[in-house]
Formats: sequence, C-alpha cells, structure tokens
Amino acid sequence: MRARYLSAIVLSLLVPAGSSEAQESTARLVGTIIEHESGKPISGARVALSGTDVWVVSDARGKFTLDGPRPGAFDMHVERLGFQSRVQSGLQLGDQRVQQ
Repeated sequence: MRARYLSAIVLSLLVPAGSSEAQESTARLVGTIIEHESGKPISGARVALSGTDVWVVSDARGKFTLDGPRPGAFDMHVERLGFQSRVQSGLQLGDQRVQQ
C-alpha cells in the first residue's frame, strides 16, 4: 500500500480581545487540509497545536478554523485515518503570514 500524505494551507490572523478590560489578543488559524498529490480536500482530519488543548476537525471541504491560542510559535499536528500524519514545526500565529 502506497503512503498517502496530507498538506495544509494555512493563514494566521491576530484577533483583538473582545473585552476592553482584558486586552490580551488571541490568534486565529484558518486553513484547508488537502491530499498532497491530488490537491483534493480532506474532511475529518484532526488539526491540533502542541502545548495547547486547542484542536478541530476539518469539514467536508477540508477547511478548518482554530480560535483562541495566544500568538506565538507552535507545532501543528494533522492526522487522518488512512494518511501519513504531518507535523508543521514553528508555525507563527498572529503575524498574518501565510504558512505552507
């Protein structure tokens, strides 16, 4: 059986805190999980950030949104049954750069 690989296309945004009392910002991670070779979206992939309890599952179009982690550097873990797991190290959240 040939290994199948996942890829992630990710955009990170800085989101201001909702309360005027607590001015601590959080980050929003928006992306799409695709099959590496075909580029087809992958639903049901678990996307998690190391060192946090923040995770989400990609929707039917492979899209996901993670809200709430503090800005900074994280490792993003992506896994789905039938695919090789992927770790994207040093993902910078909150700097508004596109990561691949």
